Formats: sequence, C-alpha cells, structure tokens
Amino acid sequence: KIQNEMTLFLVLALIVTAIILLVVFRSVLPVVFSLSVVFVGVIWSVGLLVLCGYHISVLTGLIPPLLIVIGVPNCIMILNKYHTEYSKHHNKMRALTRAIEKVGISLFMANVTTSIGFAVFCSTDSQILFEFGLISSVSVMLTYVISMMLVPIVFSFLPSPSTKHVKHLERK
Repeated sequence: KIQNEMTLFLVLALIVTAIILLVVFRSVLPVVFSLSVVFVGVIWSVGLLVLCGYHISVLTGLIPPLLIVIGVPNCIMILNKYHTEYSKHHNKMRALTRAIEKVGISLFMANVTTSIGFAVFCSTDSQILFEFGLISSVSVMLTYVISMMLVPIVFSFLPSPSTKHVKHLERK
C-alpha cells in the first residue's frame, strides 16, 4: 500500500510541477529536462535507500515526491538566470557560466540548510526517523550536485533560447 501511495504522490508531484514549469517557461524542453534531472535524483535516493539496506516505510516513501518539490526550484533558478544572462548578451556559453556562478552559491546554501533540517532527524532514537533524515538529507545534496552538473551540460548542447522562451522575463 505504501509503494502504491508513493507512486501516486510521485506522479501527482510530477504532473503539478510540469504544469507550473510549462506555464513559466512556455517551452517543453526546460520542463522535460528539469523533471528528468529531478527524476535522476529520485532514482539516486531510492538507490541510496536500498544501498543502506532500509525498506520503504511511511516516511521514506515521502522522499521521492519531496525531492521533486525541492529539486525543481534548483533547475528553475538556474534556467531563469541562464535566460536572464542570455537576454543581456546572446552568448549561450557565457550565459550558462554566469548562471552557475551567480546562482550556484545561493542554491548551495538553500540546499545545505534543507539538508541540515532533514539531518536533524538523525539525532532521534527512532530508527524510522533516522532513516528518513539520513536518506533525505543526502538526497537533497545529491539532487543539488546533479542539477549543477546536468543543467549546464545539456543546455550547452541544446539550441539557444528564442525570444518566446525568454518572454517570461518581461512579465511583472
């Protein structure tokens, strides 16, 4: 039952997130790519769960949807900064470099604080809370690393954003 609910929450989180991303970026590529980056993080978290010998419980079943909600803003911030920088000088590689330079530190701090918040659960005597805290804190940081690596790599091979794709920057 927990695995079925985990799948349901995962699918619902993906659908809601995809709709929001599609409204913001008005393009399918950033949506598909952001969700695939986060999905790689979800796969790593489940793999980490198995690697540590833990079973899917009520709490650890919440980690995949939680990572979607935490990981997608990483991609959104990087892509938004990439679009902003690209609008300024229309140089794709320079825009990607500056996006990672400018957003990387703030994303790192946000993910570290989130990871520390989850790691607090490791200090309890409850085994289920320990497992949840450990896997979720490590998974948040893994998702950060994955997004910081994959976003620039993939978008360096994709075509430059068009005027339609950077139009969201003009909205209030």
